[in-house]
Amino acid sequence: MRAKTCLVVTRGAKGCTVLTARDTLQVPSWPVEEVDPTGAGDCFLAGFTLGLLRGESLARCAELANWFVAQAVTQVGVPRLDVTRLPAALR
Repeated sequence: MRAKTCLVVTRGAKGCTVLTARDTLQVPSWPVEEVDPTGAGDCFLAGFTLGLLRGESLARCAELANWFVAQAVTQVGVPRLDVTRLPAALR
């Protein structure tokens, strides 16, 4: 079971680190100017989970999660994410 386990450490503007039994992935954040961190963690989890449900690699899940966070922190208050703005590389 441990072969399918991972640990994700969010690092704010530095992105996130995904640790598995075999690899350590450093995934950079999307370059945005943060105005409010409200909801960033929830948005990260939503993006990562969406990637998992799509059957994406852990690296792609982390990229997607970091994009969700980037959208969240550029808004004040509870974020509203527009997935139609999702970059083609993450669709």
